[in-house]
Amino acid sequence: GAFRLMKNQQTMPSLHLPHQVQQVLHVLTARKSQFDVLSYKTRLESVEARDNDLVELRKKFKKDEKERDELKLKLENFPTSLKNLSKLLASQITDKTRLGYDNQVFNSTVFDSDELNSSESDITVPSSLMYD
Repeated sequence: GAFRLMKNQQTMPSLHLPHQVQQVLHVLTARKSQFDVLSYKTRLESVEARDNDLVELRKKFKKDEKERDELKLKLENFPTSLKNLSKLLASQITDKTRLGYDNQVFNSTVFDSDELNSSESDITVPSSLMYD
């Protein structure tokens, strides 16, 4: 009871308080209101900044997902491409040996596509093929 009465007296303007005390209470009330508004604006700016960060992170995530999917597709197509490249190289070597080029040089550089697809093989192009 008595505490509630004192609390109500502090917030309600009282005619029996001296004029200077009323001015101080008015200034304090105004400053508290300004502080409340400033606190609200600060929290709002913080939330807006987080929202902007989330939007940017979502964009980056979508871009990274797309890049991952493209790389996944390339990886899935790699064995087929490698097999086709091996067939093409073998056919070019066969064509050159038919034209009378040194048969031993080309036969030693032909590689089996199954060997290339194994995890143990070293996938490098022999230097003799690089300069043909």
